[in-house]
Amino acid sequence: MTQPDHIVTKKKLLRRFLENSPLVKIKFRKKDGSVRVMNATANAIPAEEIKKLKGVNPSNVDDDTPYVNVWDLDIGGWRKVNVTTLLDIR
Repeated sequence: MTQPDHIVTKKKLLRRFLENSPLVKIKFRKKDGSVRVMNATANAIPAEEIKKLKGVNPSNVDDDTPYVNVWDLDIGGWRKVNVTTLLDIR
């Protein structure tokens, strides 16, 4: 099943921010309804974590999910951002 155009567009926009900035603030609504701001990157990932990406599409732009993988700088781990819940990207 192909994603609707607005989901693909949001995924591409988020990936563009991640590719062009060492720090991206992603504001989104969590499943419980609360709002979270995540400091994320796709550029400053520890080397040992990059090795885990072998065979993984970190951008998830072309797949059939609304998720984009990011490195959460505050937690120090991988997180999936659901672009359908995005409120702001800076």
